[in-house]
Amino acid sequence: MVERLTFNQAVEGSNPFRPALSYYHRNIIEIKMAENMKRNLVAKHSKASEAEKKKLFENYNVSIRELPKILLNDPAIEKLSPKAGDVIKIERDSKSAGKAVYYRVAIEG
Repeated sequence: MVERLTFNQAVEGSNPFRPALSYYHRNIIEIKMAENMKRNLVAKHSKASEAEKKKLFENYNVSIRELPKILLNDPAIEKLSPKAGDVIKIERDSKSAGKAVYYRVAIEG
């Protein structure tokens, strides 16, 4: 978490040749840019419901063993707290299709 400083806190005790305020603002801008890039570059990941899994297996005539794999420790799904065997639904924006949906099975690795 980034500590937010007031103008007086940022300027107090700073070197007159290199004010802390400009350093502070540069870091905030870099952090915000990194957050925006991460938000835009990483597709939405969620656990597939039982109904979604059943529909997936019936419509495409596949089993869980035939799905592409994703590691449990993949940073994109860490917050989902997945268990081995969970089906992960990945939604990506697509210029041609509007939204593309992919499925992966979580595995230990």
